[in-house]
Amino acid sequence: MSDVCNGNFPLGHVSEEISCETSEKVPRRVTNVNRNKEGVLKKVSTTQKVRDEPEDSPSKAVFMFWANKVNNSSERATFHKLLQKSSMTAGSCSPALLPKEGVSSLEEEKQAKNPQRKTRRDLFSDSKVFSHVDTHVLNVSQQLKSRHTGLSVQAIVPLITATSQSKLETVRAIWFWLCHNIEYDVDGFLGLSQKIHMPEQVLQTGKAVCSGYARLCQEMCREAGLSCVEVPGFGRSPGSRGGRWCQQQKSSHMWNVVELEGQWCLLDACWGAGTVDAENRLFMPRHDDFFFLTDPEHFIETHWPEDPQWQLLQPPVSREDFEQRVFKTSEFFRLQLSLLSPNTSLLKTGKCKARAKSSSSKSSLAFKK
Repeated sequence: MSDVCNGNFPLGHVSEEISCETSEKVPRRVTNVNRNKEGVLKKVSTTQKVRDEPEDSPSKAVFMFWANKVNNSSERATFHKLLQKSSMTAGSCSPALLPKEGVSSLEEEKQAKNPQRKTRRDLFSDSKVFSHVDTHVLNVSQQLKSRHTGLSVQAIVPLITATSQSKLETVRAIWFWLCHNIEYDVDGFLGLSQKIHMPEQVLQTGKAVCSGYARLCQEMCREAGLSCVEVPGFGRSPGSRGGRWCQQQKSSHMWNVVELEGQWCLLDACWGAGTVDAENRLFMPRHDDFFFLTDPEHFIETHWPEDPQWQLLQPPVSREDFEQRVFKTSEFFRLQLSLLSPNTSLLKTGKCKARAKSSSSKSSLAFKK
């Protein structure tokens, strides 16, 4: 190999013009003979005297033997030192030549650029930390209802986020307002009326289907200067059927992702607002804080996006796996339970047994059929 650090110099050639982008120069070999300006020998060393002896001189033969060994060794050492120095220049040398210390530093730099994802608990220890935000939103909500005038995103957002001191608190204010001021459009869901999903209609009627919650959430976040995206996909509820349910229809649900502290976070204002009693055509308000910035590994139990990237999981979960999983409610995670076995709700055997245990206690539950 003749190319070293883009120097294009042949192996064994050492010159002070080539230093592989280092500040040091490689010295030329120094001789023991020096001359004055007139070219006359100024001093003749013992080495020169031996060199001038006849070819058949025993002393000259011994001297030349050892001199050649020293010179060869010096050249190899000099070149090895040069190569070692050149490998330290990461910008122009192959990573394969980097020493272990260099590889380690590159890995640390890569990890710094791609830090580990923050969990919900990392973002906030408990929902109680938002008590001042929640209280303010409820008070503003009462004031807005008493005005009996048309509401707009531009008017609502500054009012409900007035006490928010961070992006996290701003998102909380918007999500909390949606959960407590918008009811689910049950008739639209059942096909008894036109679905309410446009933000203007949602604010006018105070009702919306899931896409109405998501679109209004996106507009309110953007009004507050936050990055927010609508995410279409499938939602699983206790009444969801097994088999190929997801594959036999278009997207059945919509929610949001919002950017906080350099990462995307999941939230669903529709499911955070309450539940539906389809038989009695009633919406039952019941605030569920579980769907505010839910951890991806928990969110995937009930929400499967059309675009796998919005699972925020690696590797992503397939549609088949999502649909066949044992259904877990938000209460399951609130109690810090974990499913031991099985993880699928579709079993081919006539008998089955499932066990669950709490991470906060030593108790466990067993279900048999």
